[in-house]
Amino acid sequence: MFKLLKLNLKGLYLFLLILTFVNCSNQNSNKKITTNNLEEKINQAFLDSELEDKTSTLLPVLFFIDNNSITFNDPCILSKVYHLRALKHYTLNEGDSLVKNAKKGVLFAEKCNNYEVKTALNNLLGIFYSNKKDSLLAIDSYNKALFYGEKNKDKTFVVDTYFSLCRLHANLKDWTKVIANAKKGIAAIEKSNYKQTRLKYFHTFLAEAYVNLGDYQLAEINLSKAIKITKKLKGKEKQEDLIKSYRAIYLIYAQLNKKQKKYDLAYQFMKSSDSLLLLKIKYQNEKNNVFLDTENALENELLKSNKRIIYNHRIITVGSILFLLISFYFIRRSYQFSNKLKISLEEKEALNDQLLCNFAKLEDTNNGLISKNEEIKSLLKFNEDTLLTKTLKISNYKDAVNNVIKKITTLIEEKESIKSVKMHSINRSLQEIISEEDFWEDFKIQFTKNRPYFFEGLLKKLPNLSITEQKHCAYIAVNLKSKEVATILSLSPRSVETTRYRIKKKLELENETLQEFLSKL
Repeated sequence: MFKLLKLNLKGLYLFLLILTFVNCSNQNSNKKITTNNLEEKINQAFLDSELEDKTSTLLPVLFFIDNNSITFNDPCILSKVYHLRALKHYTLNEGDSLVKNAKKGVLFAEKCNNYEVKTALNNLLGIFYSNKKDSLLAIDSYNKALFYGEKNKDKTFVVDTYFSLCRLHANLKDWTKVIANAKKGIAAIEKSNYKQTRLKYFHTFLAEAYVNLGDYQLAEINLSKAIKITKKLKGKEKQEDLIKSYRAIYLIYAQLNKKQKKYDLAYQFMKSSDSLLLLKIKYQNEKNNVFLDTENALENELLKSNKRIIYNHRIITVGSILFLLISFYFIRRSYQFSNKLKISLEEKEALNDQLLCNFAKLEDTNNGLISKNEEIKSLLKFNEDTLLTKTLKISNYKDAVNNVIKKITTLIEEKESIKSVKMHSINRSLQEIISEEDFWEDFKIQFTKNRPYFFEGLLKKLPNLSITEQKHCAYIAVNLKSKEVATILSLSPRSVETTRYRIKKKLELENETLQEFLSKL
């Protein structure tokens, strides 16, 4: 039950840890802009605004910088940040803030070799001075923008400068410079993959200049090109830009028809232009509202984010408290377990010491047994040697007695004077003394003392073995030679050899001798 509870608590502990870290990781992953990718986002927002006229990406970047009090050391990044701020104020028609940020951006841009941001910032300054009717400062800023922009292989960034110069010189009625800058703008677009929508404006400027210079045919040609480009871009550009394009074209058409004394057509185009102006103002207001709504949405998102952070912090705090409590519980359990383990180890050490002591005693006992075993082996060897000696003595004794018997028998047969009856009696007495059966029984007793399981193992291997064959096996086992066995059994050595061969055949011995086999029993 305790182990199951311990496992459940560990599972809960791990679950809380995972929940806490997942919460933190979700909080971090939900942030699209981070300090790690902020510079990348700044560069992207700068390129979006300059290459594709997109201002939607600059607001989140500036919002993140302002709300996190981010500072930068890289002058190029700083100049781009001030460019984005100036562009934001330009969109909201906040001229003073525009020029303030643009000038700061120019100061930092001087410390880096990024010609693109230098071009963009000077172009914004030129727009500001143009709106303030300060033509000299505007032209000076535009010329600086062109100076830096022309150093780039990609001429995209000078397109807007040529556009701004066309508008400035059109306001100054300097139509020759309008034509010159419009043509340069068209040439720059042809070398770039961006700003294609500016083509229609450059043709509009050309048309306006030719109308004022009295070249109505070129004016109509450029107006036709402007209309053609506008229709081609229909559906690809915003409705606001489409209205702006058509209004500029209708104004030029009104001027052209007025110059040609076609007042009705001029009036119609002017009326259409005024209608489009109202739509343009409406879309501009909507754009500004969207811009402001975006800022409000970002602020609301920040509030929600702060609430989420507070909520997550609370969860983390609660999780941390639980973590500490569970950690304390497991530390306490670990301490208790370590104490139990320590006691158990001490008991095991004591038991181990006891076992070592018992092992030492057993080792001493074993050494004693080995010593006794050696003594027994020595005694067995001595008994076996004694048995062999005794057997040999008996054999010699029997030989002597047999010789006596033979001599007596000879005397009995040769000398009649010896009473045969008495001699036969002596003969019988001697034979009784040296009875082979008595010798065998005595030998068997001594042999069995040394090798108690010999006959049992032999008969187990060969149950039908005769008594005579058992005797032969026993004599072979004590290393008696055939001649000695023949003497004991009163047989010829050849008969002994024959018996040994027969026994070996019965035992089916092929790879070992009879002596080797019997020594194992």
